[in-house]
Amino acid sequence: MNINDTMVSHMSSGAPTPTKRLQYSQCETGHLADEHALIASYVARLQHCARVLDSPSRLDEEHRLIARYAARLAAEAGNVTRPPTDLSFNFDANKQQRQLIAELENKNREILQEIQRLRLEHEQASQPTPEKAQQNPTLLAELRLLRQRKDELEQRMSALQESRRELMVQLEGLMKLLKVRTPAGRTSQPLPAQPLPTPSPVLGKQGEVKGSLLPGPSVQGHLLGVS
Repeated sequence: MNINDTMVSHMSSGAPTPTKRLQYSQCETGHLADEHALIASYVARLQHCARVLDSPSRLDEEHRLIARYAARLAAEAGNVTRPPTDLSFNFDANKQQRQLIAELENKNREILQEIQRLRLEHEQASQPTPEKAQQNPTLLAELRLLRQRKDELEQRMSALQESRRELMVQLEGLMKLLKVRTPAGRTSQPLPAQPLPTPSPVLGKQGEVKGSLLPGPSVQGHLLGVS
């Protein structure tokens, strides 16, 4: 068998020839060299990034960015508002309470006017002129009727004062409730100042002076403006 037959037999059998082994070795060497070069480049890049991150200027810049971001978060947290549903619910509740307070104030003024009218009638009934009584004895009977009317008026005024006292208690309770339910960062619109008239003193059955009920200091302050 000659050399050519030997090479043909090697090629047909699939066994690696010396030429194939040499080419494979060269390819492996080139591939390893490329991998080493890539690894060295990656290590150099990591070292450079580490030096940049560890530099004082880089750290100062990061601190400034963190401080700026924290300040922005704090500002946004301070400006956060309630959901629209909560705001509308609180607004409606406060509006209803203000309307109820206005109605109670109107009722209070009506009671004071009624007390003033009854007081005038009481004064007219309790002060008959002696001359008229001497001129006409029938005025004595009218005087007794006037005194009876005076007693009825006193009872009526007492009932009105009791009703007014209850209204003032309700008004004070509503003021406290409105003050509790008002948001901390949000101020309610004040009601227009409406000073309450002060009723004059009323004479009692025995002639003593009875002062009409006045709202307490806290209620008077709230009536001048709901905060």
